[in-house]
Amino acid sequence: MFAAGGMAYWQGDMDTTREMYGEALELARGIEDPRTLALALYNNAFPTAIHGSLEGGIQLLEESLAVAREIGDSTLAGEILWGFGTIYWFVGEHQAAAPWYDQSLEALEGSDSVFVVAWAHHMRGLLRTEKGDFIGAREDLQTSMGLFAEDDDLSGMVLSLQHFAALALGEDDVDRALRLAGAAAKVQEASETGMLEIVQNRIPGLAEVGTLVGRERAEELLAEGRAMPLKQAIAYALEVPEKVLT
Repeated sequence: MFAAGGMAYWQGDMDTTREMYGEALELARGIEDPRTLALALYNNAFPTAIHGSLEGGIQLLEESLAVAREIGDSTLAGEILWGFGTIYWFVGEHQAAAPWYDQSLEALEGSDSVFVVAWAHHMRGLLRTEKGDFIGAREDLQTSMGLFAEDDDLSGMVLSLQHFAALALGEDDVDRALRLAGAAAKVQEASETGMLEIVQNRIPGLAEVGTLVGRERAEELLAEGRAMPLKQAIAYALEVPEKVLT
């Protein structure tokens, strides 16, 4: 049920996600395995919040965090703290999300969980971009992209490319933003995930940047990004533009 729910989540199918994770939670409550219960509660928080019950999602995470702390699993606690920030982010309460990522990374200090550490840096980087803290955002996004690439996490790389595009947009580098958006779209097709469609509209202005350079030029830049092999796209995202260095 965990696996089925996870597959549906990354396809962007929240109805099936909720169904699968809901059944997993029922099973988890019937066995004496606290870590599995904590994970089931954590997983259920996302579709619950996305389906419109932020309070319900928070309650699930609070119960999950209590179990993780009771069994002394700091890595799991760090992931759950990340979850608080992320469901706040999903429902548009970005200011409320920010402190949770700091808490998550503090709990994850010394952890070898590449997946969780990468996502904590990734989401904090996105919020820093939105706040105009481009130096801090670049540090976080570079850290997360490096970990995603090292772990061959294609879904993470897809969303990182998109958020590097948002960073470029914030730095008024429209050409770079469009190339990265094109690269992200191409890699998203290869990943066969649906999460990019869910999150891309939450990056203000990305869909409208083409009007700044004209439709023909925008299409050229998007095509340049789509033509990049994945390794080249990652290297391009991690590259610090000359205008930033100066």
